[in-house]
Amino acid sequence: MLRAGGVVAAAFLALAGCERPGPPSDITSLLRAQGFRYLDGEPDVTVSPLCSMQVGSTRYDFFWFEWWQRNPIGVRHAAGRLIQIRDGKTYDGHYGVLPPVRPGCRPDRRQIIFGSSFIGVGEGGLPQRLFADGEFHERVR
Repeated sequence: MLRAGGVVAAAFLALAGCERPGPPSDITSLLRAQGFRYLDGEPDVTVSPLCSMQVGSTRYDFFWFEWWQRNPIGVRHAAGRLIQIRDGKTYDGHYGVLPPVRPGCRPDRRQIIFGSSFIGVGEGGLPQRLFADGEFHERVR
């Protein structure tokens, strides 16, 4: 489910020089069909485009998934997941649970940026394991 935040995110991406991911237009249907199981478990979920990068003949689209949980009442827990899609149709996996701070993107340098961590995007997309916010995170499917 893509919310109004995706429109605002697209405007920021344009200002930052990032390319907005192309197809699929319905990212949640693609994710559900290919085994991403985190869309229905939390009360407040957002999937928004982060950026796209061309590496050789392959295009990688990155999306930012955020969820918020309000339990117990008055306490808010949140986390994010970085989702990687290959050529607009194949869910390669995600990294999580990441801090709920949206990463940056540098398509010209093929980098995703988490605070002071710069993660390079190579021939296979992002590495199987990345270091962000002082911790290692594995790409899972």
